[in-house]
Amino acid sequence: MSENETQGYTMPRGIGGIEDAPRIPTQPGAGDATPTAQWVIDLLSNGVDTNKPLGDGFQSKYTEEITRFDSTTGEYITKPTTLDAQEYLKAKGYNFIYYPYMAGEVARDIAPGLRIILKNQLASVGLIDLSKTQGSMVDEEFTKGIRRLMEFSMNNGGKLDWVQSLGVLRTDMSVRKSAKTKAPVIENDQMDDIVDELLAKSKARKGAPLSQEEREYITSKINNRVGFFNQEIQGLSAGTEGMLAFDPSTPVGGRLIPGTPAEEPDAEQFAKDLAGIEEEVFAPREEAARVAGETEATRARGAATIAGLTNLSRRGVQR
Repeated sequence: MSENETQGYTMPRGIGGIEDAPRIPTQPGAGDATPTAQWVIDLLSNGVDTNKPLGDGFQSKYTEEITRFDSTTGEYITKPTTLDAQEYLKAKGYNFIYYPYMAGEVARDIAPGLRIILKNQLASVGLIDLSKTQGSMVDEEFTKGIRRLMEFSMNNGGKLDWVQSLGVLRTDMSVRKSAKTKAPVIENDQMDDIVDELLAKSKARKGAPLSQEEREYITSKINNRVGFFNQEIQGLSAGTEGMLAFDPSTPVGGRLIPGTPAEEPDAEQFAKDLAGIEEEVFAPREEAARVAGETEATRARGAATIAGLTNLSRRGVQR
């Protein structure tokens, strides 16, 4: 079979074109397979119907009402006809039809160096876990990733092959990541919410409406702290994803380079600083009020003591 070039990958077989449809008999002893060979096929397929295309809702056989010319009667006759999945889906416009066995064939046909590249790309869109695959080896995790791409192709009309499907998923993921990795600064509407919440707390703490001076002071303090917080966020380092590196000197032909977590802003300190603004405004007043209260209480006790002594001195002394 001639080789197919697709986006820089050479896949000599199992690319999924119509000409690559399987020729596996469904009954033991049928076609070119002996009963023993069919038993092995069934065992390796783990109970999966090898003539049923990958994807959701597909069947190995379809029944269609087909009209054909009957040369005996000289008339067109319509009757139910059983069609293989390949013939049926081809008529429905599928350019690529994938079956369970194809993922393993494709995986084995890829050169070790390209397997590393492909594994990293599969992991970048969440189709495989790099910690579950071994270097450039063809293993279950790698084959699973290719099979998922084939399922994606089938579930979307079979217009793109599995490699092109990977390109679609990578483009989509790239757009999503660019949106997510935008610096998570506090926007103006969020800042307004923070100001309103703290002003409400301050009013409740004061037990009376805030003065214009108090409102302006608190708002200014919040704006300054939020601006500093946004600067902190801009300076944080983004995390890196884990990846496989091709290394033919290792037994599995590659090694895993672990990813690094992204730096996180100190949200706890930010919350403490905001709470500190309220403390800064009201704590001194509350302390002054407390001291004044204690002073007044002391003065009152002193006055009461003096009054008591005065009354005592006015009483006559009984002899």
